[in-house]
Amino acid sequence: MLENTIEWNLGFARDEVEAGVKKLLTESGSAFTCWETEAETRFQATLAQGSLEAIVRPLTSYRSPFNLQATLHRTLLVVSCTGFSTQEKEAFRQRLTLTFLRVGG
Repeated sequence: MLENTIEWNLGFARDEVEAGVKKLLTESGSAFTCWETEAETRFQATLAQGSLEAIVRPLTSYRSPFNLQATLHRTLLVVSCTGFSTQEKEAFRQRLTLTFLRVGG
């Protein structure tokens, strides 16, 4: 049984990351639970290949140096997988990447 952790500092707001994780888990057909505190949101899921825990934590937002009206959001996403083979982990990482792929500039 392998335990793997993926940690990403994403350029999205907390609610965008939460929506992405929910969409990914729903599309994978897995049952999951979600609970939220002021500091973080946690997801626990059971997938065909194993179990998964995702933690979403907002990071400090800051103003863009090029546009003072724009606030840039950052969110930390930590995903721990248990029971995934190396191939299953890589396939999941690819789906996760596509979930948060931002097209354009």
